[in-house]
Amino acid sequence: MEEPKIETQPTEKVKQETKWSALTQKVYELELLISGAGIYLFANLPHFLDGIWQYYEYNFLQDDNIMLMISKIAFIILKSSAFLLWISFMLHFVLRAFWVSMIGMMNIFPEGINYQKMPKKYTPAYIDFLKKKILTNDDFIAKIDKWCSSILTGVFFMVLNLVNVSLLYILIIITSEIGTYFLKFNNAVQDTIFFICITILMAFLPILLHLLGFLIRREKIQNIKYEAFWGSKIFLLFGTITYRLSLVFISNFSQRKVTYFSTLFFLILGILSSILVDNTLQRTFNMSENYFYTNYSDDFLHVDAYENLRNPEKYVKQVSIQSEMISQKQLKIFLAYPKILENHLHEKLNYPKRQKDESKEDFNKKRQKIALDFWEKFFQIYVNDSLIAHKGLVFQSHARTNAKGFGAYIHIPNLKIGKNTLSVKIPKNLENLKKEQSKEAKKPEKDMLWAEIPFWYYPSN
Repeated sequence: MEEPKIETQPTEKVKQETKWSALTQKVYELELLISGAGIYLFANLPHFLDGIWQYYEYNFLQDDNIMLMISKIAFIILKSSAFLLWISFMLHFVLRAFWVSMIGMMNIFPEGINYQKMPKKYTPAYIDFLKKKILTNDDFIAKIDKWCSSILTGVFFMVLNLVNVSLLYILIIITSEIGTYFLKFNNAVQDTIFFICITILMAFLPILLHLLGFLIRREKIQNIKYEAFWGSKIFLLFGTITYRLSLVFISNFSQRKVTYFSTLFFLILGILSSILVDNTLQRTFNMSENYFYTNYSDDFLHVDAYENLRNPEKYVKQVSIQSEMISQKQLKIFLAYPKILENHLHEKLNYPKRQKDESKEDFNKKRQKIALDFWEKFFQIYVNDSLIAHKGLVFQSHARTNAKGFGAYIHIPNLKIGKNTLSVKIPKNLENLKKEQSKEAKKPEKDMLWAEIPFWYYPSN
């Protein structure tokens, strides 16, 4: 008697595996396209972040305090993340291209390594050893495919967490800046206390907002501990995504693999951060540092101070002149006006009230003249040991970066042939001056050296 045929239906797991396998075969070309676009995008992102940092530092950063440290950390994290994503897209592109080439090789050599036709120098015992050590073509290609997916997923998971940390820092900075502006604190201690309070509030705010949502919706909280933990995870951008990825990794990878990957990632992040902050690694491994001095030397030529040498997109930090070498006895000076300069203002300008018969144009000209007279006294410009009495400052936006500042053309009749030095002094930071006055018996100097630029004069005739 003929046995009846039993039609077996594929299980749900088999269906799912078939679905993802078919999808993987379709998307590898798209992956290569995305990797190429990612390489281009993230190669230019650090440059874009530099521009944002320059603008923030010049126009908003008022003092070298805790706010500078926090904002610098956020900037370094974001820039390092951009470099890490660029590296991961490069690696993914190379591995995926290698994966495609291995598939092409399978079409030519379907069996892979043909152990039957190995040269005579390969003994049967060694061939058996190679069979155990070397993966088959199918297994090797599957492993490369797994590496491609794991690299991007793992790096994205780490980078998203870093971006969340940076966004939290930025949120704290914005809140602190707004609060400081309206509350108008008088000293750094009050600023620091307020900043700490804002940081603590931001740490607990997501939990409070999540639990408050239950009260507004009048829902019963089943487990307040779990809900508080969940609220802290979903508050920031990509919060649920990063938490989902973390659960996938810890449930599918061993603790050892997760530790290895995390250690490698943060090691690379630390190296990038060190390079971005102050070239620490370069100074550590550069043995010529004993003979060549750069950042910490007064005799090093800083190209940012010269208009003809500075990168056109970089802001003038303090002062700039037209060139490191001049042939006439005139200097074209640009005095930058970054936000940090306002900490050195010891007095406020008192503008007169507008008269009834005075036009708005005349009133604005009067205010501008009062302001320029103030800045004439504020900046003390020396060429060698000679004080420039009349500078003739004008308000100016820099031609390349549009940064606000002051321009001046200075004639120097007693300029010597060869090396000369332009020095600019400004009043000391008011808080530092008060500290010095309380500590020292002698009256401290009120002025400080703001910038010092060497230049060379050689007449054309």
